[in-house]
Amino acid sequence: MQGVYRIRNKINDKRYIGSAQDFDERWDTHRKELRKGNHYNKYLQRAWNRHGEENFVFEVEEEAKGDNGTLLTREQVYLDEGFALGILYNIARKAGGGNLGEEALEKMRQTKQDYFKLHPGHNKGKKYSQKACNKMSAGRLGMTFTQEHKDNIRKSWTPERKKKSSDEWKTWWTSERRKKRSEDYSDGNPNVKSYPAFYNTKTNVFVPAGKNLKKLCNEQNLVYENMRMVARGQTEQTKDGWKLG
Repeated sequence: MQGVYRIRNKINDKRYIGSAQDFDERWDTHRKELRKGNHYNKYLQRAWNRHGEENFVFEVEEEAKGDNGTLLTREQVYLDEGFALGILYNIARKAGGGNLGEEALEKMRQTKQDYFKLHPGHNKGKKYSQKACNKMSAGRLGMTFTQEHKDNIRKSWTPERKKKSSDEWKTWWTSERRKKRSEDYSDGNPNVKSYPAFYNTKTNVFVPAGKNLKKLCNEQNLVYENMRMVARGQTEQTKDGWKLG
């Protein structure tokens, strides 16, 4: 049978809601994980540990035929009702959702466990040679790099090509930085913060109030963050003697 089920705590009537295409198989999976103490739903696991297996029962909420989408639609009805009453162990409020539903997370976890059974070295900190890493990377991309192909890639990066790429990067970086710097120090920039008057107790220098604190710090070679903290009253004086005038 398939449809929507619940794992109900007979003591407090709280329950876990799920959907499955085979009730018996799903219940066996839940019990197996709960008995081992590593069920993916920590709230259900804690309750199981506290109250004991004998106080939990698997019950059918509704038999429903159809694909997985149909089952999730029916599951959502019971989830909404259960969350409204505050009687659920479920974490995800959306059937098959949140970002990933609990059923989907369980399938992913089971797939991972099955993979590690077939490849036990992958989860024991096994180190691979550079050759093996290159081969695996190429496999993920659906391609195989021969030594001849690698040599051709290296040859294609001639000194002229490297210089051209470097020059293009420097040009872009410089122009972007110049543009941003110009915007930061422009009095017309809406993000520019005005500042109060400052006085330096060590040099007796007085700076009247102005419109652009970043511009002032740049011209006077001051640390913007420190001066901003003084302007906001977050600190009384900077280490180099600047305080409100």
